[in-house]
Amino acid sequence: MGERADQALVSPALTMALHRRRPAQGAIHHSDQGTQYTSGAYQRQLQEAGLVASMRRKGMLYDNAVMESFFSSLLDTNVLSELRKLRRGKADANVAPISSHPSSPS
Repeated sequence: MGERADQALVSPALTMALHRRRPAQGAIHHSDQGTQYTSGAYQRQLQEAGLVASMRRKGMLYDNAVMESFFSSLLDTNVLSELRKLRRGKADANVAPISSHPSSPS
């Protein structure tokens, strides 16, 4: 997660997801029409990974309703606050750094 959803965040996030999940050729990658997802570099990255880009239709805000609801819920939790503390080195003692999580790549 990052402070801003920009190209510097989404490309490495896609690389990490591809490494962890290893999706089948032709898997669908759905996103909104944000500039970070419509950029040529990101679209090339999807194509090179064999993914099919899917975006919500213009003016059809409910195409992404499920994901928007999820991210809204995430914002309502303490998750983002704890991630910001981790980044600043001020994490709560009860929250393990993400890099020490068993599923994190070494």
